[in-house]
Amino acid sequence: MTTRRAIKGVLHDFLGSFTSRNSDYRGYWLLGQLLPEPEQRELDLIGRPTGGGGAWGFARDLALRLFQEQVLATGLGLEDVDAATLEWCRGDGVMSLSKKNPRVIGYRVRLRVRATMVGGRCFERHVTLDYVSPRDPRRDRRSTRSMLFRDVGESRPSLSLASDALRAAIEELLAGDPCRDAEEREMVQRHGALPVCWDLFSFVMLRPDGEKLIVDDDGNVTGSRSSADVLRTLVLAAERYPSLRWFLPERNAEAVEYRHCGGSGEWGKRSDGSAGTCPGCAGLGWTLPDD
Repeated sequence: MTTRRAIKGVLHDFLGSFTSRNSDYRGYWLLGQLLPEPEQRELDLIGRPTGGGGAWGFARDLALRLFQEQVLATGLGLEDVDAATLEWCRGDGVMSLSKKNPRVIGYRVRLRVRATMVGGRCFERHVTLDYVSPRDPRRDRRSTRSMLFRDVGESRPSLSLASDALRAAIEELLAGDPCRDAEEREMVQRHGALPVCWDLFSFVMLRPDGEKLIVDDDGNVTGSRSSADVLRTLVLAAERYPSLRWFLPERNAEAVEYRHCGGSGEWGKRSDGSAGTCPGCAGLGWTLPDD
């Protein structure tokens, strides 16, 4: 029997995966290549991939595959889903603050996924991305995370990664139950920190006061307030929680090139031949000196 929790988890994880910077087309973040047109579009999530060309053809096939994988991963069957769609809505443009050359440098994008189960029950979930930058081939590198760090015409924080505003943002996310499963919920209740991601054999979390927590398989906890560790954790957290990207600092004179990737932010190759993301700097190409 279809459970409400299971299908809500499907929709939550689907949107997280589809909007992730790891969802790339020809080595660049997919969502940036779906702009500036169209303003609205609906993708069917039931059926089979069509192998359609272009970014939108790829987006449809990717959305279909991710949704169906999430359904099957919960133990549900595709026959339990009567209909499912992903709605794309491009909102207002974000203008640069330049007085000499005002221009649209990004868009607000709203995505809503709906699933109607056999029996008529309907579920939906949405996410709003406040800023998505269209791909500019003159400046973009093959880094699926690079869109997080484009200048949007507003000053970013200094290299201090702990602030009252960040604390409030993390506490607001925690109040909204950001957990993907019971295991994450238990860790949140135990440690009072935001769930971020698995990193090899440990789980990474971020406390409201800016401390990085690493929870291993045995439940042992290691904390770090190193600027380099906290920066990398914040980058990873901003992938899962788009509202946190505004707290990512700009690179300044204190930043140092990440030597293991030579400042490229890339590491190895993906299965499609495109460059992979450097795990040490999380795709930035730079880091901060250890405190």
